[in-house]
Amino acid sequence: MRLLFIFFLCTFSLQAQKLEVGANKPYRTIKQALNASNDGDTVLVHKGIYKEGNIRIDKKIVFLGKDFPVLDGQKK
Repeated sequence: MRLLFIFFLCTFSLQAQKLEVGANKPYRTIKQALNASNDGDTVLVHKGIYKEGNIRIDKKIVFLGKDFPVLDGQKK
């Protein structure tokens, strides 16, 4: 049972990806990265101001900011 759990954990970790958001990154908006993400992925938001209104995270992901990004909800 323990071996099966370790196998599952390793397999799940190999499939996870890191999606980077920023001016010169593969994703320009947080919502684009969230739509492309799957459970277990990491969404890394780089420094900048992101005016995207409401952002909803409904997946089991790691959501990180690097160099203090600003998430502007635009009073929504």
